[in-house]
Order: sequence, then C-alpha cells, then structure tokens
Amino acid sequence: MDLLLLGALFSARVANNRGYLRELLARMGGEFRSPHLAKLWPLIEDRTLLDPFRGDAILTYAERALDKPGDLAECGAFRGGISLLLASLLRELGVRKRVHVLDSFEGLPAPNPAYDFGYAPGEFQTDEAQLVRRIEELGLSDHCVVRRGWFAETLPALAADHELCFVHIDCDLHDSVVACLDHLYPRVAEGAPIVFDDYSDGAGGVMTAVDRWAARTGEVIHLGPAPQATIVKGLTPLSGGVSWFRAEDAAGPAYSVEHLREHAVYARFLERVQAMHEDRLADFGRFVALCTGGASGPQRLRAPGYQDWLRALFGG
Repeated sequence: MDLLLLGALFSARVANNRGYLRELLARMGGEFRSPHLAKLWPLIEDRTLLDPFRGDAILTYAERALDKPGDLAECGAFRGGISLLLASLLRELGVRKRVHVLDSFEGLPAPNPAYDFGYAPGEFQTDEAQLVRRIEELGLSDHCVVRRGWFAETLPALAADHELCFVHIDCDLHDSVVACLDHLYPRVAEGAPIVFDDYSDGAGGVMTAVDRWAARTGEVIHLGPAPQATIVKGLTPLSGGVSWFRAEDAAGPAYSVEHLREHAVYARFLERVQAMHEDRLADFGRFVALCTGGASGPQRLRAPGYQDWLRALFGG
C-alpha cells in the first residue's frame, strides 16, 4: 500500500488549506457528487478537521443508504462536524432518522504500541457542551443523539437497540476501530456503507484493522479521498458489479477505486497536486545539484510560497 500512502501524503497539505477549499467549494459546488454539499458544508466546516472531498463522499454514501433500515452513527466525533453534516442532510431531505454521536470528549485512549504510530492519549479532547449548543443552534435536536463515554460503554448500548444504515468511524486507533466493527457490524444493514477516516494516514492502526477485517469477510475496500476508505457490507468480489484489484500480496484484501473515479472534482484536484509537486521536485533537484556541485555559476531558483501554488490551481 506504499502507493496509497504516498498519494495521501502528497494531497494532504493542499486538502487541509481551508482558504483554498472554501474557494474550490464556491467554484465547483455544483460539480461535487452530493447536490447538498455546497449548502451544508459551510454550516459545519469549523467543527471538523475533514476536507469537503471526504465530506462529499460521506454525504454521497449516506444519501444512497437512507432507504435501508436503521439510523446513522459516527464513532469518534471530535467537535461533531460530520455528525452535524449528516443530521443536516436528514433534515434537508425530511428523513426521520437520527445520528448517534459517540465520543468520550476526553480525547483518545492509550494507543496500542503494536499498531498505532503518532497518536497520544488525550489527543483531540473537546467540549461536549459546545457541540450540544451547536446542535441546538442549527435546530438539529430531533436528528442528533449524543452518547458520551468510552466505546466499551456506548457501543454495546447502541448495538442492543438500533439497526444502522450508515456508520462513520473516525477514531484513529486500531483497537477502537476493531471495537466499533465487533459491536456495530452485525447491526449494519446489508449493502450499507461503513466509512473509515484515517485509513491511509500513515499511522498504521486503522489500515491494519480494516485490512484484517476485510480479509476475513472478503469484502472490498473502496478507496476514497485520502485518507478515507469504505466497506459496503456484503459487497465482495464475488458479488459482481464492482471492478477490483489486489495488492502484490494476493492473500490481502481486495480494493476498488470505482468510487474515486466517480469523484471528478477530486480527480482534477489530484492532477493539479501532481503538477505542483512535479514543479517543486524539479526545483529541489536543481537545488540539490547546486549543493552537491552538480551545477555551477549563479542559479535562479523559483521559491514560490504555498499560496502561489494554490492560486496557480485556478490559473490565476
């Protein structure tokens, strides 16, 4: 999966530039897959670390799943932005379902050193009261159920009482992802999506958990806007109707990029990011040649700021 991790690394810095993405959304809102993204994203963007590419994928999966039985759930809500996005979608469409918002609001538990790299206990701690206020301000109280607590407490209670048509798992750590799947997968409707954030974030834990789960169930891992990935319950290579491939290790899980190919805006974004990095790599090569004696004489090296690159994305 080195290629996937490399793609995530190259696209992440640009995708996290809020000013650029705000302009992109304004210019291309009608070209995203979800017709609701341009209207709903500005309501919640200050409450999430995700970019609108992943938001578009989440909305698209959720919209397609609303005819299935059950509610929606987010495991690892942080400031609640994606839960608010999903609840806003339900209200927009007049769907009488609810989003179950699961978080400790105390930050991450202790990472598993065997799988997780780069995370610390307590990271992403946030204020539940602020989220509750935003739910009320947006008029989403009928569509949001906040379930505070560690997953060992909240997952069994949710699974005992509710079917689910959509799950977003954004809990960063291997053991937390495994717990979510163990408890909630049996309650997810057949053909419903389970979307994972941080799959290709380079930390390793989420990817390991998802890959092992998919290898066991035989389900296809649909690669999304980095670092996102999705499993559709029951969809395997034998199901037909989906093109897929395996990595060099033939015993590993099956992957699909079909959903990425549907995402025309993201594809164009990646092409621009590729061009940006190719230009920067050429500049860096000239700099290395100068430092190592491979070039002589005065050199004029371009050194544009990142905002210059972002402006170049729009041809301005």
